[in-house]
Amino acid sequence: MSPVVKITGVEPSYAIPGGEIAIACDGFRMAPGTTDGCYVAGHSGQIVAASSTRILTIVPEAAAEGKTLLHLESLGALSNTAEITVGQEIAEDMHIVANPAIDPSDDAIILTRSGSRGQHLPATLFRLEPDGYVDELPEAPLNPTGIAFDSRGQMHVS
Repeated sequence: MSPVVKITGVEPSYAIPGGEIAIACDGFRMAPGTTDGCYVAGHSGQIVAASSTRILTIVPEAAAEGKTLLHLESLGALSNTAEITVGQEIAEDMHIVANPAIDPSDDAIILTRSGSRGQHLPATLFRLEPDGYVDELPEAPLNPTGIAFDSRGQMHVS
């Protein structure tokens, strides 16, 4: 009887190249000198940790954006496939301490860049417009960490 490996779930189902995903599975095994591992869009992902029921892997940089399939290879057996959506990097050098917030007036994403404790930066809040344009907000609070909008659409930063 040939070995069987099965994917039972992937978290999160959205990731970016270089991001980590967790794969729930049954029957995963790895042998030295083989092609055993996790493949995203046909590219081998770097496995960070693995057991027979859970794998942490890095989405390969070569994975193209959009919906794509991943599968496992284990002792010569191929698993079923699972779909993930690979995102595109649209902003860099952000230090997001907490989740960004969505401006309810126009769906722009508000992001933070928080330096080291007490570090003064010229710009710490940014708007990522729906068209992909990144704009600095005029206020630069020191080390912003949390952003939220209230029921009136007023933004609050901590």
